[in-house]
Amino acid sequence: MSDIADKANDAIQENLDRILAQRQMPSTEPSALECEECGADIPEARRIAVPGTEHCTECASMLERKRFINGVMG
Repeated sequence: MSDIADKANDAIQENLDRILAQRQMPSTEPSALECEECGADIPEARRIAVPGTEHCTECASMLERKRFINGVMG
């Protein structure tokens, strides 16, 4: 019988697998010029490095942390 630590590890691994799978699918959409979340300009280097991005680095990090926490806690 699995305990709470095993369940937590399984949830974390599933979430990491999902995030990595999403990152491996390159977008064909053009990147936004401004962040959808905060409205800040998205630097050209980020738009080139992350095709289809809609968020600045700071907002993208914040949103990933929220998705990760929701995946583990949800």
